[in-house]
Amino acid sequence: IPKSLEEAAKVDGANDISAFYKIILPLSTPALSIAFLFNFTTAWNEYLVARVVLYHPANYTWTLGLFELQGQFITQWGMFAAGSIIITIPVLVIFLYSSKWLISGLTLGSVKG
Repeated sequence: IPKSLEEAAKVDGANDISAFYKIILPLSTPALSIAFLFNFTTAWNEYLVARVVLYHPANYTWTLGLFELQGQFITQWGMFAAGSIIITIPVLVIFLYSSKWLISGLTLGSVKG
């Protein structure tokens, strides 16, 4: 976000707080939503650290619980596929909710030159 936008807001009579809430924060919403989406997806799909840290099956995350559906000699692929779809739904909902900010971030341009 260019410094000139904040300076233009101050010239128009805005103080630092109103310039932040009315200029800086709305322009940074696409970047913040992308950062939130990446962080949520990374935390949601975390497997290795959860596998090392968690010992009891009652504390397992969904990805570890999905791994427990795999047997030594046989895997129930129907339950595995259903569990995969259930695990995917929250990430899909958050992506669809934040997609309007992602798309607006692509077309965002406020200072020419």
